[in-house]
Amino acid sequence: MNKTLISIVVPIYNVEKYLKKCLDSIINQTYKNIEIILINDGSTDNSGKICDNYKENYDNVVVIHNKNQGVSVSRNIGIDKAKGNYITFIDADDYIEPDMIEKLYLACKENNAQISCCGKSIEKNGRSRIVNCNNNFCVNNKGALQKLLLIDDIDGSCCDKLFDKKLFETIKYPIHRKYEDLATLYKLLYKTNKTVHIKYSGYHYIIRENSFTNTKFDKRHLDMIYYSDEIRKFIYETYPDLKEEADSYYYLQLTNILQKIKGSVNFKENKKIYRTIKKHYNDNVYNILKNKYISKNKKIMCVLIYLNCFNIIKIVKMFFNR
Repeated sequence: MNKTLISIVVPIYNVEKYLKKCLDSIINQTYKNIEIILINDGSTDNSGKICDNYKENYDNVVVIHNKNQGVSVSRNIGIDKAKGNYITFIDADDYIEPDMIEKLYLACKENNAQISCCGKSIEKNGRSRIVNCNNNFCVNNKGALQKLLLIDDIDGSCCDKLFDKKLFETIKYPIHRKYEDLATLYKLLYKTNKTVHIKYSGYHYIIRENSFTNTKFDKRHLDMIYYSDEIRKFIYETYPDLKEEADSYYYLQLTNILQKIKGSVNFKENKKIYRTIKKHYNDNVYNILKNKYISKNKKIMCVLIYLNCFNIIKIVKMFFNR
């Protein structure tokens, strides 16, 4: 089993507090034939030194020091350097279960699949919740895209997945944009013959207080709308019978962005952006309410946003968070 080489790419930028836990979780995998490619993206803390220490102690660790250019550039460098038949990506402030690589590899081999996925634990402030861990299944490219659009055990992350390296011959991560995972993943899923998902939580996703996904509104968050609309248009042309699923994904991203802008401390600075998105949202509220893939609770949320009842939304969220 361990004859097949698997490449693990880890982009790194100023994560000295978390890096050792991440790297130890990779080093101690039950699947041993791995190469670990560490891309130090111009870190100004001790992350680079930690990488070099691991390189000195482990023969299968490769370290590349690069000027700061962002996670997409780091991943693309890792793809180009990778020698494995399979490849996966791990964020340097996260960590994985000891048998994650083995389980994902076996899932690919046993199902003759080019992509395997698993569930993950989302952890914040000492609390955690398991997601994407409902079912075992194996689907074709259309089925995988449908799962992605419905966030049905497959989400937009590339970190809890193992890929046949050949998929990246014509696909790379977009640079200078956020939500690069989503922008890349739907193309990979479309290119595959089979995607397999296992009912197993192998990845630990850590939400830090200063992480991009945990900050108040930033104009870069608009990339999510850009890419969800890009996917929607792609689905219209490729699988028009999945139109309603694509619409549901797009509308829910609009819902999330409107809440993020409205709840931000810099709302006044972004009022023009908010009004533009809100008008588009209001124009489509009927389509949202009739979409069978949007749950009743989400539709209630949509109506509250349409009516500008954000204070009620805030109270409801506080209640459920407690």
